[in-house]
Amino acid sequence: VTTSNRSILILSLVYVLLICGRGLRLARFWQRKEKLRRSATRTGIAPEIELVAQRCSNLLNVRHVPVTSSTKARVPYTIGTLRPLIVLPQAFCSGADEATLLSVIGHELAHVKRRDFLTNLLCELVALPIWFHPLTFLIKREIDRARELACDELDTRHVLAPKVYARSLLWAADVSRQYSSQAFMLSIFDGKILEER
Repeated sequence: VTTSNRSILILSLVYVLLICGRGLRLARFWQRKEKLRRSATRTGIAPEIELVAQRCSNLLNVRHVPVTSSTKARVPYTIGTLRPLIVLPQAFCSGADEATLLSVIGHELAHVKRRDFLTNLLCELVALPIWFHPLTFLIKREIDRARELACDELDTRHVLAPKVYARSLLWAADVSRQYSSQAFMLSIFDGKILEER
């Protein structure tokens, strides 16, 4: 293939624009994550939720992670690596039963135990130069799928029976119908494989 300097320059410019566009998108996701972290508060957390969180921490053998609530959260999220934080929507703090709280908090603590936030961050940064390639999308989707299934397995092995976990997952999905994936926040609904799970 023969190319001119002009076509190489145009292709390079298009590539740089694609990378910059994706970089801006990731920067917006990071800002949303930080805004969610700032909006998270422990004031809406009932003592029962703290007890469930402590129980899950003990069962999964992971350090205690603060559980907070936020009006901005639509689904439960895990944020951060060095100072992880679990953010629950207010609907989960008021309307969830113990089994649902065990499944949701247990799943989010499984993300902390596996250090999934750091892994996800590294995947996003490694994929940045080639994010537009279809194989990158497929590989990233498979990583998300495997991550969620691994957390489900940890939760059902140490915290809840699989049938109870499945029922709790369906209740949580019903409460969280408006979920959209965020690059720097991990949720119980990532991977978009609810039927398989």
